Amino acid sequence: MRLFIKFTVISVLLLTLSACGQKSLEELMLSAEKKVAENEFNSAAIDLKNAVNDNPQNAKARFELGKVYLLASNYSDAEKELVRARELGYPLSETEPLIFKAIFYQNDFDRVLIKSEALQDATLKSNSIINLYIYLSQLKSNSDSASIKLPENVLVADDLLIARSYAEFAAGNNDAALQIANSFQNPNEQNLEKNILVGLIHAQQGRFEKAIHSFEEAISIAPNYYFTYFKLAEVQILANQLDQAEILVKKLLELNPNNVYSNFLMAQVNFKQEKFSQAFSSAEKATQNGIDNTYSNLIAGVSAYKIDRLETAYRHLNKIIGNLPKNHVGRTLLIEVKLRLGYTNEALELINDFYAEPEIMASIYSEVAKQSFSKGNISQAKEFFDKSNNLNSENVEGLLQQGFVQLSDNDFDGIETLKKVIEKDPKSEEAWMLLSQAYVQNKEIEKALDTARQYQKINPANGLSLEAYIYLQLEQPEKAQPLLTKSLEFDSNLVSSKRFLMLMYAKDKNFDESAKLGKSIIASQPENLQYLIEFMNVMIDKNQEKELENFLTKQIKDSTTEKPVTLNIGLALLFQQQGKLREAIELLKPLENPQDIRISFALGNLYMQTKQYINAAKSFNLIVQTNNKMINAWIQLVEALASSNQYPLALEKSKEALSIFPNEPTLEFKNTRLLLNNNKIDDAKKKIAAYRLENPTSPNLKLLTGELALAERQYDIAVKDLAAFYQSTPSFELAKMLARALQALKRPAEGAIYLEQELLKLPSPFVETHYVAEYTANNDLFDKSAKYYESILEAHPEQFTTLNNYANLLIKMGKYQRAYEVATKALEQNTTSPFVLDTLGWSLFKQDKPMDSFVYIKKANELLPDNIEIQFHLVENYIKLNDSKNAGNLLKQITAKSPKDKQLYERLKSML
Repeated sequence: MRLFIKFTVISVLLLTLSACGQKSLEELMLSAEKKVAENEFNSAAIDLKNAVNDNPQNAKARFELGKVYLLASNYSDAEKELVRARELGYPLSETEPLIFKAIFYQNDFDRVLIKSEALQDATLKSNSIINLYIYLSQLKSNSDSASIKLPENVLVADDLLIARSYAEFAAGNNDAALQIANSFQNPNEQNLEKNILVGLIHAQQGRFEKAIHSFEEAISIAPNYYFTYFKLAEVQILANQLDQAEILVKKLLELNPNNVYSNFLMAQVNFKQEKFSQAFSSAEKATQNGIDNTYSNLIAGVSAYKIDRLETAYRHLNKIIGNLPKNHVGRTLLIEVKLRLGYTNEALELINDFYAEPEIMASIYSEVAKQSFSKGNISQAKEFFDKSNNLNSENVEGLLQQGFVQLSDNDFDGIETLKKVIEKDPKSEEAWMLLSQAYVQNKEIEKALDTARQYQKINPANGLSLEAYIYLQLEQPEKAQPLLTKSLEFDSNLVSSKRFLMLMYAKDKNFDESAKLGKSIIASQPENLQYLIEFMNVMIDKNQEKELENFLTKQIKDSTTEKPVTLNIGLALLFQQQGKLREAIELLKPLENPQDIRISFALGNLYMQTKQYINAAKSFNLIVQTNNKMINAWIQLVEALASSNQYPLALEKSKEALSIFPNEPTLEFKNTRLLLNNNKIDDAKKKIAAYRLENPTSPNLKLLTGELALAERQYDIAVKDLAAFYQSTPSFELAKMLARALQALKRPAEGAIYLEQELLKLPSPFVETHYVAEYTANNDLFDKSAKYYESILEAHPEQFTTLNNYANLLIKMGKYQRAYEVATKALEQNTTSPFVLDTLGWSLFKQDKPMDSFVYIKKANELLPDNIEIQFHLVENYIKLNDSKNAGNLLKQITAKSPKDKQLYERLKSML
């Protein structure tokens, strides 16, 4: 009873408390009204949602909630509540204008216009707010603003002024538009649209600060209306307020990372910030997803150019070239891109339809000249250097390059060109050097010496060194030596003179003096790899490798640089020369980093030498990611990937390299071979046909046609062409191809000869010896095969794969007991290998021990049930044990495909 009383008291208290906490509809709406007055729209919405939840059929509550959602810029929710209020009987005159507004600010202008056509009520048809949003929707949906009639007869007050101002703005009359906007009367009506309008006008007139202020005001009024954010970001970019724009656009991308316009804005920001990699990424997203205009392609193209993605730059810039003015920087860049890609003729066509300032044209002509020279078109190079230097005669570098090209073509007008360079820049060491060499080349030795002596008046040390160099070329070291010694009196640190003396002393076998100078050079120039290698050669010729190692080790230890890269590379090269490849790798591996590609080059080569092809590919890939203009790194990367049998990736990388170095012969050659490796025969045929036209006498052609014939199983042609290539370029890989073709022609013994003679040339041929052993075993050359397996096991007695293969060979040779002994050793190394278990079992079976063999072969079959060789062995074992039922059941599971397997299948079937 007491418990019941307590429960009743508690229930009453709870009811009382509940009643005290619940507000009536009127209280909730009054509370919301106060919060709206204080601009607390979200809090007001909560009150009104509670009111609607308690009174779902109350039209007034829903109408007020719709209005609050409008104020909070939640336009979709506002529309829903206003429509529901209308359905519940709230007056159309109240709901419809606000519904039009809610739809308009969802940027659904077509729906505004469709809804306007359905209006029946005359009062609504003449409603000012409704007609304002209809008119603005027409403007935003129609590019021909002049054809849109302004409904002045139904618009009133500021609605009319907004419409008139927009009409003037759309017509391009910005001053008139602003004048009207400045005459707005009611500060409490349509404030969002007024601020947007004024912001647009100011932005169009270049008054960016005022535009920014207006858009920021609009955002404070409607924080969820994202159109305004986009406009603000646009103006911030125009005003070069890039940090603010970046923050704003990042927020927009957080809301929707795939928004096309947000990505376009971010591309603009990053482009102006010169963050070209990010700009390219964003611009690519924009162009691929709908904003494929001139500006987006320009950003993508220029950014791609800046990050050396030339093919991509070409694609984007070429797409918009017709939209760019004749003197636009985009045309300049496209010309340069075409030149760098090797599309010289295309570039020349573009140049003919292009004009710019003389300095820019001079630069373009100079680039054409350099590209022409690199392609061996000397006459065209000279022509464009002439054009360049005629436009910019003060360009000393251009004149110097022109002189060099002229002399390369034995055109001794280059001498006069170099004289002009010296007139303009008497201190140009390159010009004095080239001029003296031009005279030497023209056998005008006295003029060459006179040039060096004239240079001595300007730079005594370098001039004496230059004169000495001329005498060295004339093989008169006795005249060169005193000049070099004298030059060092003027400049004791002149490396060129020290270097010449070092090499002279080394040639005269005066290694002590040579080494002394070399050490001095390295001490002053520790990062010059060429000097270091020359010094190392001196020390090696002197048979002082240990002293060299100690010197380099001490230099590394005493270096002020924490990790002196060049000295470490030098020490690694010494280890490499001594055959200590592992030590060289361990020395360089901790130093590898993208900032110094020399380490990656050295490491990559060491990895290739030790057949660590995957590691080599990583090192060469690091180089091309850091600097994609290193053609040797691309070639080595492709080679490393191919050597590790990663043919699809190697093909992909060869294509990528060719996009940077179009038509480069070595890359084209490797790309063609990789097409064959990837069984893309038709593509390879086209490449080979093109290669034949370009290089009709190249020995590489025989390799390509031989590999193609091998891929197409035309083995006689393959042998003929591959053997022809082998004569000039023998290798183990080529021997393997020849052996395959000869095997198919039933001439395996000839194939073995190729393999064996290449095997003898290899320093550590573990993998290759295995290949030869397997090849000879598979072609019934058992004695040869046994010899190779035994040689491997002599060095690696516990190599279980070799043991297993050798045991199989011994079974073929009929040496069953010896096979059993070898297979037992293999099983000791790997007790769970189904292959070893099968080999051991089969060796016992061949000794007529079917009960013993069954244990091993059955276990092998359980571990590898689909292996056809093990299945056949088990069937035969069952037959030997007179278990025809299990033998027959297992035989039914076997699908024989090769002729050899089909023959064995029929033999076993006949034994059942």
